[in-house]
Amino acid sequence: MPENENKNEQSSTDPIVIDLVGKKLLGMRIAHHRHTGRRVHIHYTSYAFLFFILVFTGLTLLLGGELVDAGPQQTEQASVGLAGTVPGPPPDSPAVITVPTNNTRTSNSTITVKGSCTNALSVEIYRNNVLAGSTICENGAFDLQIGLLPGSNSLKARIFDSLGQYGPDSEAIVVIYETPTPSATLPTELIITAKPAQQFLLQKQRLTVSYTISGGDEPYALAFNWGDGTETEAVPISEEGQYGIARTYNKTGKQTVLINASDALGVKTFFQFAVMVAPASGVSVPSNASRACNSGSTPMSCFASEQIPRLINIAWPALGVTSLMTASFWLGEKIMLSRLRLPRPKI
Repeated sequence: MPENENKNEQSSTDPIVIDLVGKKLLGMRIAHHRHTGRRVHIHYTSYAFLFFILVFTGLTLLLGGELVDAGPQQTEQASVGLAGTVPGPPPDSPAVITVPTNNTRTSNSTITVKGSCTNALSVEIYRNNVLAGSTICENGAFDLQIGLLPGSNSLKARIFDSLGQYGPDSEAIVVIYETPTPSATLPTELIITAKPAQQFLLQKQRLTVSYTISGGDEPYALAFNWGDGTETEAVPISEEGQYGIARTYNKTGKQTVLINASDALGVKTFFQFAVMVAPASGVSVPSNASRACNSGSTPMSCFASEQIPRLINIAWPALGVTSLMTASFWLGEKIMLSRLRLPRPKI
């Protein structure tokens, strides 16, 4: 009889272990302690595990947010003031070329094209259906310098909005470039075209420019004048084809970029386009202005390397906060045990 009482007493104080194999949770056990007033001598808090969970959760949220932000989004560039735009119909009014007039004859290889347009739109000038330059419409007007080809040059102005939607073309203006009496051997015409990934961007944002050079005699020498007062950037090109170059602007305002090109025989040409740079402070970034992403890009390809230092700057304070949180849990348990005046549990 005393033996049975000891068994009953032991069963009333010891933890009851419930095996959950029958409930399809193989390998998991739940220890339930009866409310006998006795303390269970087990340290349940693993502070190393708690610290790891906090760090893992913080890094997951931080990196997840950055990758979502870097992912391809719908193209929504800004107006001249870099305010967000709402998708709408394409422009319905064409630009009008006022200078030069139709059937103009000139002996200069360059000419300035002027005209009227709708504010906050970009204007491209096509020469014989080939892009010859681009600029931004300001105060209802545009002004752009382009190169001419020997003979007849048919010029058209084409406008497009910040979403890349083109409006109708302007009426064609014919300009005749009268060259000196040609010699027996004329060099092959050298042509360069360029297209910025975006024409509206913020200060210190990365601008990517795609350009193509063809004709002439290889190799080529290119010089990029970025229009912000910095030194001209020389770029040697060994053969014709399509290339790319990037630039970050510190200066705000309209920046006129001039690309001068020459070939091995000294034949020269140029291409001019403009971008608008707004102050970074207090202005939200358009979805496609900070990174050159499109619908075919992946989040990892859009995750710029410039983000790494910023993530490190955020990670250090986060690591400190995580350490303090873990230490506060540990200190709280110590204070609780000391107030209860209970002996330290044996681990």
